[in-house]
This record gives sequence, C-alpha cells and structure tokens, in this order.
Amino acid sequence: MNPAIDILRTELERLFSLDELTSMSGNILGLDPGEVGGMTAKATFAHALAARCLDADRIDALVDVILACGQGVDPRVREAAGLFGEEEVPLWPVLGLFTSMRKLGEGELSVIYTARRGDEDRVVKVLRREASRDKRAVQRFLAATRLAANVAHPGLPQGVEAGETDGRYWVSHLRVDAQPLGARFARTGPSHINEAGPLLRGILEPLAALHKARLTHGGLKMDNVLVGRVVEGAPHVTLVDFGTDRLRLRHAANGHWGALAIFGSPKTIAPEQVLGQPADATTDVYAFGALMYELLSGKPVFPYETSTDAALAHVAKTPEPPSVKAPRGWISKEVDQFVLSLLAKEPQKRPRDALAVLDGLEMVTRTSAAMRTADFPEDRLAELLEAIMARPTDAEAAIGLQSSIDEGADPRKVAEAFEAAASAVDAGAEGEDAAAKKALLYRAARIFDVTLRDRERAEKVYAAIVALDSADDVAQSALEDVRKALGKYAEIVESLMARSEAAAPGQERARIFAEIGRICATDLDDPEQGILAYAQSLCESPSTGEYAEEIERLAGAKVKLWNEVLSTFTGAIQGGKLGSSEQNALLLRAGRWYEEKLGRADLATFAFQQVLTTDPASEAAHEGLTNIYRRAQQWAELASARLARAAGSGR
Repeated sequence: MNPAIDILRTELERLFSLDELTSMSGNILGLDPGEVGGMTAKATFAHALAARCLDADRIDALVDVILACGQGVDPRVREAAGLFGEEEVPLWPVLGLFTSMRKLGEGELSVIYTARRGDEDRVVKVLRREASRDKRAVQRFLAATRLAANVAHPGLPQGVEAGETDGRYWVSHLRVDAQPLGARFARTGPSHINEAGPLLRGILEPLAALHKARLTHGGLKMDNVLVGRVVEGAPHVTLVDFGTDRLRLRHAANGHWGALAIFGSPKTIAPEQVLGQPADATTDVYAFGALMYELLSGKPVFPYETSTDAALAHVAKTPEPPSVKAPRGWISKEVDQFVLSLLAKEPQKRPRDALAVLDGLEMVTRTSAAMRTADFPEDRLAELLEAIMARPTDAEAAIGLQSSIDEGADPRKVAEAFEAAASAVDAGAEGEDAAAKKALLYRAARIFDVTLRDRERAEKVYAAIVALDSADDVAQSALEDVRKALGKYAEIVESLMARSEAAAPGQERARIFAEIGRICATDLDDPEQGILAYAQSLCESPSTGEYAEEIERLAGAKVKLWNEVLSTFTGAIQGGKLGSSEQNALLLRAGRWYEEKLGRADLATFAFQQVLTTDPASEAAHEGLTNIYRRAQQWAELASARLARAAGSGR
C-alpha cells in the first residue's frame, strides 16, 4: 500500500464524519460519492476517496482540502504527495505480456521485476506513477529508450523494448547476469587508477557508441552500470536505463517545485541539467567524471544531506581534487587534472564526448605503464626505503616510494617497506599518526593484492587494518574478497555475521544475509544454513523477490526446511520491529507458503486475516482467503470473504 494513502486515509477517518467526507468528495473535489464507493461506513469511504484521488491525479488537491478543513492535522499530510516514490506498482497491466513476474528491487523511477516471455529471461521496469505524470516527458523517455535500442554494442542491453499497457509505462530487456556497480563499490571501496582502468574503459566504450549515434545516456550513475564476470582480464560492463533525464518532476516532497526539475542522481547530475537545459554528450562526460571521482577516491564529488544541497553544489561549488579525499598518495596529480577536466562547470570546457574521454584515459594509464617498465636505480630505491622507515608518517615519503613502482621499482620491496613502516608507528597512535599508519597498511595491502596477486600477504595486511578500525567498510570488503580468492569461506561468513550486527536494518542488512546465504549454499555446500540466511534477508526486505526465489530453489519439497523458514518469519513478525507494510508483505508470503509448501490452510488463513486487520483493501490477502475457501468448499466463508472484499475495495 502507498504510504500516502495510509496517511491520508487515517486523517480523513479521524478528522471528518461520513457526511463531511461525502460533501468534500462531491462539492470540493468534484468526485461523485456514489462513484467513489464504500459509502456504507466512514472507514471504507475514507479509503476509497483517497484511492480515487490517487487514480484521478487529485492527491495534491486532497491534501489542500484536509489542511484547510481539518483541525490538528498530522504534519505528515503536507508531505503525503511526495511519497509516490514508495507506492507499490500493480502488476496486472503487464501480466498479459510477461509471466512469472517477481519483484527484484526498486528505484526512484520504477519497480523492477524479473520475468519470463517464452524462453527468455527478462527484466521489466514499471514506471512509478510520479515518474509518469507528465505524459509528454514519458513519451520522450520511451522514444529515447527505443532509439538506444537500435545501437548495437556488447556493453548495451539486448532486446530492449518500451511501451504502455493500460496506463502503465514499462521498459524491458534481456536479463543481464551482473550486479550494479554501486553494490560492487560498497564492497570493494576505492580503486587505484591502474586497477580501475578496465572497468572505466568498459563504461566509456558503450557510452561512446551512444554518442556516435548522436544519443546521450542522460542518467549515468553507479546503479545504471551493471558489472558482470571478468572476460579476458576485464569485467563485462552493461549500461542500462537510458533517457531518464527526459522525465520531469512536478513537485518536491513538500508540494513545491524543487531545485531538481528532472530525475537525476545527486552524485552525478551535471550543472546544466540542474538548470533545466537539455543533455548532450558533455553531460554524460560530467556524470562519468563524477562517477570516476568516487571510484578512485571513495567519496562523492560533493557531500550532501538533500538533493537540493547536491544540485546547488554541482552548479556553484568548485570540486576538490579527488586526491584530497583518497588515501594519501593514492591519486597522482595527472589523474587529478584529468578527472577535474571532466567536471568543468561549462560544458564546452569538457572533452566533447566519451571517445575523447577514452583517449584521455588511455594517455593517463599509458604514461603510468610506460614508467613502470623502466629500470629503477637500486640506490635510489634504497634511499626511498630508508626515508619511509625514518619518517613513517611523512606523506611525501610515502608518495615518493609509491610512485617508484610506476618507474620500475620492485613492488614487493615497496609493499614490505610500507608494512614495516606501519609497524613502526605506535599502535596506540591517534589523530594524524593513526591515519598515517592505516594509509601505510592500505598501500601495502593494495600492492600485495592488485600488483603482486599475493593473496596471503594481502589478507594479513587487510586484517591488520580491520583490527585497527573495525568500522572501516572498505578494508572489511577487501578482506572478504581476498578470502574468497583463497577459499576461506568460513572466515568470510564469520566476518559477515559480525557486520550484520552493526548494519542498518532493511536493505543493507538484507544484502549481508543474502551474501551469507549464497556462500553457505554455493561455496560451503550447506544449503540448510543458506536457506536460513536468505530467510533473514527476506525478513529485512520482504518485497525482494530474489531472496524468495533462492529459498524456494534451495528448500524444494523439504518440509523441515520450510518449517524453519516460516518459524524465522514468525520471529521477525512477533519481534515488533517491522513497519506495517513490511509485516504485511511477510505475512502474505507466509500465507502462500503455508498453503503451497506445507498444506496448512489453517495457518495460511490466519496469515491472510492478519493482513486484513491493518489493510482491509489488500487484494492479495482477499485473493488468498478466497482461494482457500473455494478449494475447501467452505461456501459460507467464501461468501463472507467476497462481501468483505467488496466492502474493502469500495465497490
């Protein structure tokens, strides 16, 4: 259920009588109360009126009426119109085109499903209502998507389609076996330019293909970059979600126009987009520059608390060099200059398109590679090693030693020197000395890991960083990746369990449990523990269909495992920490599985009835009860369920 509907329905029922509501509907909102339905009781009419206003594009008007006519109105009513982004998108309009639709996730613009059509595995993205309110903008978005579909490149999705079915707009493409760059970055943290080069080229090449066809992406950000398996030494990259810059917002969350006139990422939106100007190739160049900045430094170009803060910063503030935010010495002056050239405020001062950026990137990385093949004088290396041991907290000494690798110095000697220099810094150091100690360990770990591929030594150093700072997510993620390469999966699970305790409830904790589930089921060959971990994931994020799919795949027909899964659900529901929408999603899932997997129609009935106590209009709960009564030939109960369903829907 849309949170806006919940808030407005509650206030309508609390503040007004049934007669006042029907008068409001007909005389002020212009909606015939008889057509709205649900007039038998105040609660049902309040729900029906809020839902009808949503369907008839009158939510803003309803908010104004409640604020004008009600006394002691809940302050959340003012923000209700801005909650469209949290709506549940109904599947029925597109069910005729695709089958086996399961929710995969959701974003600012759409709810994302996996689906089947014939023998194809596809992804279907259904636009949210707020994203599709401006029909002219939606048609521009659909046209941009179809134009991009005509560009053939391995880094662009295959089988792209876009359309409208019964008032719902959607985009679909063949499913890509990959994960968003944002999820990957959250685990691995920042990368050195030499390490990130193949990934950056993988982003630029399909972007250059779009630019060659005189098209722009318009919404480049980490979540629109899918990173797949490594092929010939480079990860396979796919760009998705073109043309989102064509979509426009009508208002911000408070009901007023905001600084962002279009949908865009606060991290990568270009100044000209903020100002309402059309995007071109240089707009994508800016977005790529912002993305590259964060990949290398670990931080966005501009920190922000709201989208408006970010928008103003992109327009008015001069970005700091990425090296300022990265570990000291991590980013060279040449890379700083290159990234900042992509972030020029004036579009004409940036490289003209992605192909020009590719050329610049090649020059930066080629210079580094050429320097690395040269012989580095041993006496000079000895001086640098002596300097870092004498002044372990001196950033210049560290930078000089790090740079020697690019000039041909032995990377193992350099890494061992950094490790030894870190040991020379007092273990109880604080402030700048503590930061310097950690930076030295980072340098050593990256060289062992990326340059030398010495996973054992890298594991030891990353573990030392985590011991110094258990809250360092970058080191935690790097340690897990190294242990995966070494096959130390039990240690990874132990580390992930510790991280789950500190993680924020919801999506973040769900992803951690899902990773535990994958490792247990795949790498440790322990599907029972894997199922329990996925069950925990689903309790944290009940609407994520991917977790449910894994549970069904692993549990099969094993009654014992299904009982354990549903017992986990019960514990989460009784724990009292779930919101009403999350609890109802979990109850609906439990109801279906009780009936389908365990044959317990009694427990399924109870689950569906629990949903209806807080959401009398839940179609899924009514459908579940109706099916149970029909199969059991409980005709009296079936008739009562149908009457309750009609009352709940306002018919």
